[in-house]
Amino acid sequence: MIASTVSSLTIPFISGLLKKIGEKSAEKAILKAGEAIRSINIYKTLSDSSSNKKYTENLLKKVFTFRTILSGDKDVYLDQIYYPLNVSSYRRKNLIIDDYETLEQEQRVCLVGVAGQGKTMTMKKMFLEDLNKSLFFPVFLSLRNLDFSKELSLVEVLETHFIINGVDCGKTDVTTLLKNNPVRLYLDGFDEIPVSHRKQAIKFLDECDMQWNCSVICSTRPDTEFCKLPAYTTYKLEYLKEQDVRNIIHRNITNINSVKQLNKMLDEKKFLHESIITPILVDIFIVTCFGLGRDPENVTSYYDALFSSLAYKHDYHKIFSRERLSTLNDIQLENCFIYFSFMSHLEQKTTLDRNTCLSIFKESLEFINKDTENEHDVMMDIINLTNLLVSDGYDAYTFIHKSIQDYYAARFLTKRPDDEQLEFWSEAGCFYERNFCYMCKCLNEIGYYNDYVSNILNTSKKLSRNGVVAYVEFEEVKSILGGVSINFDVNNFQSMTFKLLRGEDKYNEIEIIESIYNRVIFSKRFIPPYDFLYSFCLDNNDMIKERLSMSSNKKHLSRATSYFLDIHTEAFFKVFPEIVTATEKYVSYINNSLDSLFQEYENHRTLGLTQSKSAMRLIRNRAKKRSG
Repeated sequence: MIASTVSSLTIPFISGLLKKIGEKSAEKAILKAGEAIRSINIYKTLSDSSSNKKYTENLLKKVFTFRTILSGDKDVYLDQIYYPLNVSSYRRKNLIIDDYETLEQEQRVCLVGVAGQGKTMTMKKMFLEDLNKSLFFPVFLSLRNLDFSKELSLVEVLETHFIINGVDCGKTDVTTLLKNNPVRLYLDGFDEIPVSHRKQAIKFLDECDMQWNCSVICSTRPDTEFCKLPAYTTYKLEYLKEQDVRNIIHRNITNINSVKQLNKMLDEKKFLHESIITPILVDIFIVTCFGLGRDPENVTSYYDALFSSLAYKHDYHKIFSRERLSTLNDIQLENCFIYFSFMSHLEQKTTLDRNTCLSIFKESLEFINKDTENEHDVMMDIINLTNLLVSDGYDAYTFIHKSIQDYYAARFLTKRPDDEQLEFWSEAGCFYERNFCYMCKCLNEIGYYNDYVSNILNTSKKLSRNGVVAYVEFEEVKSILGGVSINFDVNNFQSMTFKLLRGEDKYNEIEIIESIYNRVIFSKRFIPPYDFLYSFCLDNNDMIKERLSMSSNKKHLSRATSYFLDIHTEAFFKVFPEIVTATEKYVSYINNSLDSLFQEYENHRTLGLTQSKSAMRLIRNRAKKRSG
């Protein structure tokens, strides 16, 4: 049923790309630093097809090979399943990431997408195209595999990367590469770094950019700390259109009758066009569509039947049904997986070592009163039947997609008694990840707003659950913006970086409002202050270039060289009075957002009270009829 076109990503093909990268990189380095560079082992190994074999094999296995919900336990390659997605930045709209497109004109990119929107796939496509173009020396790294509990240097990370992948080198070799070649780093999954380690990860990103001048493309879900770094151009993945959904179905399914049935369902149920907006939801729709007995109310409706559909699909398509290791039925296995998802979510990990997995599955068996079962057998049954949890190299297991963990973790929580849910949300001293919050909201809307939102409202001085809204003043915003200096590239004023003037950036009040807003209103996103300032600079780029070039304004610059101009925002307000009007409009936007936020909360709180009263009235009426 699943398409199985022949992949062009073969060992000889990848080896040839690496050979070209090695040769061109060596040539560039020799022009800068002389013939002695030729002896650097990174260049020598990659330039030789026989020597780069291990690097080639690992690249093919770790970067370009996938297991998807549709492929089950079969490997598929990037070119077999990739569907070109659109991205948009502030300047460029609906850019298709397809052959030859690598955003090469951008030095620093923040690639933002919601769960299952195709961030990793898009990153890997651009990485492949960069290998083909050879303009950069590209390196692909999964951030979840780097240990940011300690300080990491880029030289150490790349040295380990090359050695593990068969390129014998030392720190001197890596330093030579970084100094003499344009290196581009593809860093996947900032959102998968534990929150407590993200400050260290940002320092690592700063080193990549500021010290080594690497081009960096880093992917993340919305609302992480990385999204707030204004030095990066944000490209957001666009949601799928109806025709995209049909194209993906046609690409992935070879059975003509199945394609017709799926298209017919899309024709008859128009609401599907509004809800199937990401690639992973297309996959889940294909797997579960024939089991959708009612119209899905939201995205969680697709996830509801996923486990049982995959388990059924696995057994149905086997000529001989694989013998299960445990005696648990599908419902019991799913309950174990739900428990496992929640506990691993609490640890902020999507990849866990074998012993940790077994320990959690042992707890899950105790939780469902099946502690006589073997935890290893249960884990292997879940892996073999559903592939929602898969092996990730030696002695490690990972969720096939993070949204899977989010949904099942939310499902565990929202099925607990009301007092346990209230206790969980009341003890939440942090802002939980937005997708997990969205899943919880979909599964138990009243509980989410009454227990969690009412709790986080009180973390802001501007809001309270009692309805008090203290509006933001102009000077508050100006004070936040006053904490940075803006660095403009003389040759390209659209290229700018923001630097903090007061050491570490404290979690200011507007950032707290942003965090609350993005967990109350899921249909749109809050625009933070630095994004507003960045947009103003882009919109008024020609004016800024003209005025900062005037000799009368040189006194306002904090620093000026032939390469860049640096101005503190306090001086920026003097040189560009236009920003005062723009900031006033931005303050109005913030205060309107506060009104919208609280109105949304009030609407759900009122709905919850109404439904509770109606439920109690029905119960009393039923009790009276029985007693009568």
